[in-house]
Amino acid sequence: HLAVFSDSAFAVDLQESESTSGCFVAVVGRHTVAPITAICKSQTCVSHSSTEAEIIALDFCLRSEGLPLLMLLQHL
Repeated sequence: HLAVFSDSAFAVDLQESESTSGCFVAVVGRHTVAPITAICKSQTCVSHSSTEAEIIALDFCLRSEGLPLLMLLQHL
């Protein structure tokens, strides 16, 4: 199955108060894990809490990697 992991670092840049989003996608089998892609990107908006930064990271990960790969797997 397809496994999508997302994480964020809240307000890493103290000057700009921007958070960072991270995304990792892998195909996971019974005894194996095959990484597909990994992305680290600075968020373009300023989050007011770590929870908000996590939600933005999850949205970015699903829109940019998760859903397109899910559609690809459905065709295969």
